[in-house]
Amino acid sequence: ENKTEINSVKEPSKKPLLELRLLMFSAGIWIGALLASAFSWRWALLIAPIGLILYLRAKAVSILAWSLLVGCGIYSLHLATLQNSLLANIAQDRGAVVLQAKVTSDIKSTTPKVKGSQLNRSQNSFVVRATYVEWDSKESSIRLPVRVISKYNAEISLGDDIEISGNLIITKEKRVAATLITDEAPKILRSAGKLSELLNQIREEFRGQAANFKSNAGALVPGMILGDTSLQTSGFTSQMRRSGLSHLTAVSGANFAIVSALVLWLSKLLFGRLVIQLLTTSSFLVLFLLLVRP
Repeated sequence: ENKTEINSVKEPSKKPLLELRLLMFSAGIWIGALLASAFSWRWALLIAPIGLILYLRAKAVSILAWSLLVGCGIYSLHLATLQNSLLANIAQDRGAVVLQAKVTSDIKSTTPKVKGSQLNRSQNSFVVRATYVEWDSKESSIRLPVRVISKYNAEISLGDDIEISGNLIITKEKRVAATLITDEAPKILRSAGKLSELLNQIREEFRGQAANFKSNAGALVPGMILGDTSLQTSGFTSQMRRSGLSHLTAVSGANFAIVSALVLWLSKLLFGRLVIQLLTTSSFLVLFLLLVRP
């Protein structure tokens, strides 16, 4: 009987402990990437061995230490790859290039600035993923993000394949390899597909409704819902960054959780089978992902 009572006692569940470890690992990777973005990649690589030492000597915090090492190391390698890329090297000499690229962001107008006695007019800024480059009678296939600054208000949309020429310059922006300054209008090689055109139209109509408010509050609405910051001025964006509120316009897991919960609840009212409910929710999430372009 005693054996039966002992066997009947269930061992404590390890699921909460596993969830805590996963949470610690995720938080550590995020903090490690944040440290790497705040400092140069060389300093981040110097910090990484500290995480390794903690992992080897402090078993109590081994998961957090290992995740810090992973997050810091991966993001540091990403930054080092951009800063030592082919385009970054060309940008050191302000080299003239011809790029073939795919547009990966909305076009955003910069704020006019006074420089000396001259007024620098507003320009258009957007990000592309360069796939081909020509310079000094050379050519190469690449896959690198580039910031484009142009005075032309070209009719291009996200997903378009374009050809554009200009001069590459060194940039402090960590998400791109270099900045392309151009005085020529981009040439559209291939337009985006029908689905991309439909999603672009939805974003443009929503942006137009928000623009009617003609205020920073109105410019904030598309950013919070769709991650569209094209209406925000550079001054307002800088203020958001300094106050630590720039995350409000970054589409995160919370947005997907809200959308998925709403769609799943509506699908339960319309469909009886769980499989159909899950397929409907998944389809809406895919469309939402394409719409917000996180």
